[in-house]
Amino acid sequence: MVSKKDLSLVVCIGVLIVLVAVGIYINVSRISRISDLESQIDALQETVSSLEEDRDQLQNRVAELLDKIDAMNSWEFIFQWPSGLRMEFNFSWVGENLSITAKINDFGDATGLGLFFDVNGDGEIRPFESGGIFYVNNKFHWGLLGENGFAIIPLIPPEYPSPYHTCTFELGVGYTYNISLPIREDLTNDLIHVCYMGSESVWVRFQFGSGV
Repeated sequence: MVSKKDLSLVVCIGVLIVLVAVGIYINVSRISRISDLESQIDALQETVSSLEEDRDQLQNRVAELLDKIDAMNSWEFIFQWPSGLRMEFNFSWVGENLSITAKINDFGDATGLGLFFDVNGDGEIRPFESGGIFYVNNKFHWGLLGENGFAIIPLIPPEYPSPYHTCTFELGVGYTYNISLPIREDLTNDLIHVCYMGSESVWVRFQFGSGV
């Protein structure tokens, strides 16, 4: 016959087992919920990363399309002198940079090409305005426009490679300049003064038609 004391002990053990089981269930449920939340967080992080990649791809695509639109808007000019000297120019905007290709059929020694813009926006390019001198040896120097229409060549020659252009020479073709200038924000019109210092020195002033 079971005594009351033994019965009470059995009941206590049973209650303890139930409480332990309930505790284990709660902990397992909590761990399961934490695991589910961590999985949801991982999924959200993957979604965010995917959206960021999609955003970057879209931004790159938009930039490419804008560059293509700018590249399609190009303007060509040809100038020829009685001596036979010929200069061909192609202008286009590539982002914030003005891209200029200049071909000059000079087959002798040359110093370089000077470019001057109406930076102050008053509709004129005057003597002693600043501009760039692009040397045939792929060096660059900021310089001033002289009263004779040509760049004033600095006494100290440039020492470092140009960050804005390359110049090549080919027999039967002459000099080819590829120039890229980050000046879009600085211009209010498309007036330009070009001077060439070579075996024959010439200068010309015109509007390159960009509709700045």
